[in-house]
Amino acid sequence: MNDKVADLAARRAQRAAGGAAGGGRRPKARRCPICGKPASPDHRPFCSPRCRQTDLDRWLGEVYRVPAEEPAGGARGEGEEET
Repeated sequence: MNDKVADLAARRAQRAAGGAAGGGRRPKARRCPICGKPASPDHRPFCSPRCRQTDLDRWLGEVYRVPAEEPAGGARGEGEEET
């Protein structure tokens, strides 16, 4: 068991030092979620101001929605009184 822990620690140290512990694989380049082009560091995670604005417009236009369940008693929150 100690051999496994030591091997794992050695691999992590090598990876942190920039070694090829991952089999020489490079991490995948991030892609723009709107158009799929490579993301720009200036507009991350998007590739351009246009794609960033498109995403914002979709959120504001309620194209994207976060699913939620209404409470059984209606849409009132706790602490609100009936009038």
